[in-house]
Amino acid sequence: MSIVLNLARLQGSVTIVKMEEDAKALEEQKCNRMEYLEFLKSCDFIKASSQWQKVQDHLETDERCSRLEKIDLLEIFREYIRDLESEEEEQWKLWVIKDFAAYLAILSNTLGSTAKDLFTDVMNELEKQEKVKELKSKTLLTTVLKENLYSKEMDIKQLQADLATTVRGNDILKYEVQNALDAFSYATLLLKYLELQVLKKDENINQLTNDLQERMKELGVVKAILPKVFQERDFMWEEVKSYSEMNMMLNY
Repeated sequence: MSIVLNLARLQGSVTIVKMEEDAKALEEQKCNRMEYLEFLKSCDFIKASSQWQKVQDHLETDERCSRLEKIDLLEIFREYIRDLESEEEEQWKLWVIKDFAAYLAILSNTLGSTAKDLFTDVMNELEKQEKVKELKSKTLLTTVLKENLYSKEMDIKQLQADLATTVRGNDILKYEVQNALDAFSYATLLLKYLELQVLKKDENINQLTNDLQERMKELGVVKAILPKVFQERDFMWEEVKSYSEMNMMLNY
């Protein structure tokens, strides 16, 4: 039972240490992600249309990239690109408004051009710009989808590796539990053996106690008759002395 309790305590201690290490690693990863994002913002060559495959080699030469997994680098890069796209879209909207205002100014000063013609020109220009933007969006979407597919493949590989690690850990745990059960079974058998030995010793002690009591009784009987024996011995000794004296007198 003590072996099982010690095993449970050991597993509890290992779990606490693992949780502390995970929390520390999570905080460290968070700091590394923030530093990498700041690094991306400092790179002037990264635009909203930049593709990961084209800038990857250049970025990974920086030390801050070596602190993160490739899947994390890709994820942060994509988030930063989306932010750049949002900023670019806002700038484009402002430019359209200014451009349209310029056309209105031309409308009031240009001869031979009707409002309809100018409006048509503005709409055509906006349509061209919208098509260009749509094409860029499709290109970027294709890139993101490819990167996402690559990310999913990396996730699957990581999950497979984690699964293999979990299976190995489960096998090790089963082995340790089986060893603990075997040790517990052995300890149980040993305890039963010792109990039998104690019972046998108790029986031997009882037998020795009974024998001792019998010897004590016999000794008591001997002690009781011993004075009579001594008395008879003394009497016989006196008779022997008397016979010896009488024999000596007869010889003279």
